[in-house]
Amino acid sequence: MNIGQFITWCILNTTKTNTEILELVKTNYDGCKTSPACIAWHKSKLRKEGKIEAGRTQKFSKEFTEEELKALAE
Repeated sequence: MNIGQFITWCILNTTKTNTEILELVKTNYDGCKTSPACIAWHKSKLRKEGKIEAGRTQKFSKEFTEEELKALAE
């Protein structure tokens, strides 16, 4: 799983803040240059795709198929 997929998985499957996700990324990917802006970019992308709603709470606006979940984990 690359860093982008890991960030996407965290956004979709946890209630962690951007800061907490960034800490997880830096813990699991030595030497990465991920920044808070990277996490925000991924959230923005998911909003545009309709996978999360804007705002403080993250609600799924659609059901994910097993194939979509597996693709996120690759």
